[in-house]
Amino acid sequence: MSRRLDLDQAIADRKPLTLVFRGTEYEMPGAIPAKAVLSYLPVITEEGGIPQELLGEFFSDLIGKDTYYELLDAGLSFPELNEVVGWVVKEYGLVPAEPEGDGSATEVAPSQTPT
Repeated sequence: MSRRLDLDQAIADRKPLTLVFRGTEYEMPGAIPAKAVLSYLPVITEEGGIPQELLGEFFSDLIGKDTYYELLDAGLSFPELNEVVGWVVKEYGLVPAEPEGDGSATEVAPSQTPT
């Protein structure tokens, strides 16, 4: 039994998440940052959500501040940001993954379609 924990090696072995948006690849941490969990535990609502006034900060902590601002500067819309965050939390194992489909993008319910 080893009495040594090499987090540097564990991090090096972890593959980052990669998102392609408008032809540019963006990398996000390969594991959920502790700050994105621990900082928001005290403010999670009864429904399991984050208060609206903290969403931007939460998203930034979740996908990385540089990536967050680069995506916003590239014109990412709020519905697209929600899709990114939904994908990231599934990749991090925070919510159960949906059954594999045909590989197409997630469908938006008619009530959620922008007007």
